[in-house]
Amino acid sequence: MIQSTRFIRAFSLLIFTGLIGFVSQAQTIVYNNGALIYAAKGSIVQINGGIRNNGATGLINNNGTMTVASNGLPGTFYLKDTSITMGSGTYMIEQNWVNDATFIADSSTVNFFGDLRDTITSVVLPYTSTTFNNLVLTGTGVGNDRKKSLVNVNATTDVLGILTLNDRELDTDTNTMYVLNPIVSAVTNNL
Repeated sequence: MIQSTRFIRAFSLLIFTGLIGFVSQAQTIVYNNGALIYAAKGSIVQINGGIRNNGATGLINNNGTMTVASNGLPGTFYLKDTSITMGSGTYMIEQNWVNDATFIADSSTVNFFGDLRDTITSVVLPYTSTTFNNLVLTGTGVGNDRKKSLVNVNATTDVLGILTLNDRELDTDTNTMYVLNPIVSAVTNNL
């Protein structure tokens, strides 16, 4: 009974206004084309597949925990067009972060937990760099699947943010990861 109560409570705090579509292909994608998706503090949103925040008025305001994970294929978070993604919650991303819009980090945490090589990227010129508050790298992949990679973009952790590498590798290639927090413990690992 407690589990079903938590489920109902979590989703009763999720408010949808506007147009949201669920595209059924090889992978399930939650497609937000101009809606407000609001997750209140303490709520849990589980997306089995990927999510695409799209459209001129697409707004995701996450203050809970939003997990974009596998339903047979890894989950990718797409920020597209002039949409806005914001909030002080936790974003659990199993695969890629594709930012071609606006991400307002607030006091949020983005955790890349996939077991495959994850990427932080932008695909539309001019490329959009992401500023994270807290960026956490986790997972159990080995070899190249330990890597979380910047592709085509630089990225930043904010002035109060923390970069937590754990035992993962942040592959920047020719890109740059900026850590704006001046304290020594702003970058941590467990090696």
